[in-house]
Amino acid sequence: MQVCLASFQILSEPITPVLPAQNHAGKLRHVFVFTSTMVFFTFCYSVFISKIACRFKHIYSSNYLYKPPLCYPLMHSSSLRFSLSLNLSLLLFCGASFFSSAMAGLTALEALTEQLYDFIQSMEDDGIVDYHFKDRYNMKEANGPFLFIELIPTYISDSESTLEEMTTELDQPLVNFKHLEQLCTRLKGGTACIGACRVATSCGELRRAAIAKNKDNCLLRLEMIKGDFSILHNRLEAFLELERRIVTNDYQGC
Repeated sequence: MQVCLASFQILSEPITPVLPAQNHAGKLRHVFVFTSTMVFFTFCYSVFISKIACRFKHIYSSNYLYKPPLCYPLMHSSSLRFSLSLNLSLLLFCGASFFSSAMAGLTALEALTEQLYDFIQSMEDDGIVDYHFKDRYNMKEANGPFLFIELIPTYISDSESTLEEMTTELDQPLVNFKHLEQLCTRLKGGTACIGACRVATSCGELRRAAIAKNKDNCLLRLEMIKGDFSILHNRLEAFLELERRIVTNDYQGC
């Protein structure tokens, strides 16, 4: 019974995807254990009930002293054999249905995860991110499935705030280039952390313009950063949509 309850508890937990090649054999093994355990308990219950019924039959039978072996009524009672066959058939049907549902869910999960990795590759091909982005994403195997769902919105919010500070600084009649340089370092650090190489490169160019105290060049570089960040923002939103579907097991449309 403990094996059955433990298997049911594990089956009730949502599948946590990490990589397309993640081994789901453990999950399917618990499906098999749960189904097999239920079949075993149903069989034992049917045998127990049949023995009780046969016991009462022998008690009230006229030839009670010549009762056959316990297995005889189970083998020759059509009603008991039908009841046992019906219970086993229903349980096997439920187990097969559950197993098929689990397999369909895993197939859809693999398809959606593959779609997400193709999307990451497309961002790399367009030069928006580099290999560090995929490396950071793979780190969620050790840090939990919600790593990127929490990290990306935080990065976007912090970056937007930093860009607003840069714009405000360059709108001043007397620009504090030292403060602007610090803002560039902050934005570049957070951007490089997730592997957004295009925005990070633009931040480096703005920092060099700030060191040179060239306001016109700083304004030009800031507009380039805003354009690159807008592209990155849109692609990250699409990435997050796929990631949320994976984490929440929403496989519709796969």
